[in-house]
Amino acid sequence: MKPRVRWAAAGLCALLLVCVCAAFRWSRPVTLTIGVFAGSNWDVPDPDCYAPYHDAIDRFRQLHPNVRIEYVSGIPREDYSEWLAEQMVLGQEPDLFLLPEEDLATLAGLGAMMDLDRMIRADEQVDAAAYYPAAWEAGQVEGTTYALPYECVPKMMFVNETLLAEHGIETPGPDWTWDDLYRICQAVTQDADSDGHTDVYGCIGYTWLDAAVSNGVTPFDPSGKQCAFDDLRLRTSIEFYSRLDALTDGRVPDRDAFRKGKAAMQPMRFSSYRADEPYLRKIRRYGGFEWDCLPMPAGPQGDNVCELSTLLFGMSARTDSPTMAWELLRLMTADTDYQRSVCAESSGLSGLRAVVRDYTARAQTDAQLALGQVDGAMEKAVARPTFRGYDSVKQYADSAIQSLLASGEDLSGGLLGLQRELTKMLE
Repeated sequence: MKPRVRWAAAGLCALLLVCVCAAFRWSRPVTLTIGVFAGSNWDVPDPDCYAPYHDAIDRFRQLHPNVRIEYVSGIPREDYSEWLAEQMVLGQEPDLFLLPEEDLATLAGLGAMMDLDRMIRADEQVDAAAYYPAAWEAGQVEGTTYALPYECVPKMMFVNETLLAEHGIETPGPDWTWDDLYRICQAVTQDADSDGHTDVYGCIGYTWLDAAVSNGVTPFDPSGKQCAFDDLRLRTSIEFYSRLDALTDGRVPDRDAFRKGKAAMQPMRFSSYRADEPYLRKIRRYGGFEWDCLPMPAGPQGDNVCELSTLLFGMSARTDSPTMAWELLRLMTADTDYQRSVCAESSGLSGLRAVVRDYTARAQTDAQLALGQVDGAMEKAVARPTFRGYDSVKQYADSAIQSLLASGEDLSGGLLGLQRELTKMLE
């Protein structure tokens, strides 16, 4: 055989071998694992929490019959972060996993999560503009996308319309302000049984952070390198929070005061409404009074803004099947049909504008609640900071502010001192 013929034959054999290997690779079964937890991320009942995952598996198998998808069931939400960290240490983490936003920066910083930006740029079916800005930003750490939003909920102000009507007060509109909130609280807060203690409250559960966000200032930089406790807007927010708190003369309200009809307002995650939606559709009553929800009140230098809570889905940096894992991740977070099913079966909302607007349009027709305001609240919302150690510095700041207000010290000087302390902690 001539050399040229031998080389041609060898090349043909090599090509056939590559084709056979490729065919075997694509035909052999692929297993993807998903990390999920039992129950809801929003502290509300969710008896059928696994239904959306079964739906995703069924949809994906129709497209990829050779892909097997498994998930571990029965992990409580409160144990999930520890379980996921243990799997990371053992090198046995799932290909894809639910990710509470507070865990994102830690796992991304350890190199445990796949950088998704390249996949996003190459995929026309995933468009950042289709999501609410805060929902999309929740999956980023210092500008890099490590996770996509699966569910999210805004914080809304729930209003006891019956209690307001008893005091001759109209329910505010969606563009209401701090002044409106204070006026209502001042009128409603009272000692109804004349025992010397406040027992009817204007607003419970409102925090200095709620005030700050609605006054145009976020106390901590998203990167976790700076804080803004020397910002005049933050001081104004804390002063307003203190004025509201003073209306109760230091009495701590019952946590269930709003549900018992003893408080005019309470900020709550919108998931609290979703959990009771079937009941409200029938009689639209909650504890014997008419109620509705509003965006958070706007500060003098801000807007009707809240902090958006987001549950994410991420991918392991060590997955053996990144292409298949990406397709499944895309299905669960970017497919509008699937996200509609998630929205229908859970207490959270989608991060996709189109899905939320479809839900609120239908729900408003059914329940006659002002659910059109949910879209506006999510559009204006800000993402919760995701830097490592955020919960610790936030808890420290909260404790320091409460102590500062209780002491009666000069607020400006105290906040400057807190600014220096927190700057050192962030370093």
